Amino acid sequence: MDEDYRAFGRFIESRRKELGLTAKKLADAMGVGTPYMSDIENGRRYPPEKHFGTLAEILQLDEAGRLHMIDLAACARENQLAPDIVGYVRKTDLARVALRKARKRGVPNDTWERVIEMLDEQYPDQGVDGGGV
Repeated sequence: MDEDYRAFGRFIESRRKELGLTAKKLADAMGVGTPYMSDIENGRRYPPEKHFGTLAEILQLDEAGRLHMIDLAACARENQLAPDIVGYVRKTDLARVALRKARKRGVPNDTWERVIEMLDEQYPDQGVDGGGV
């Protein structure tokens, strides 16, 4: 399995242990079997999108932690965006154009940092967005 699968699982396992939860308690709270939860933590299964909200609650994740979890889950599935941004990218033609141009031109991180700063300046206090500089 790909290292990205394990990153998501390690995140879940680490947070579960920080809270003193057993894998069985986490699985029971999510309504899944312990072997299924073990497979997720060990990178043998895709993260279940339908359980993100419940998982974030059980693991007591703040908004930034929830978004980090979603990003890790997206990385576990090749060629997928994080579910919270898929709809926006699909319906916003210019976002797709900008991303394709950036990919084609190899836009570096410092350029994206400036874009994020510009967005923060023009649209302040829009809530936690899981990123930024």
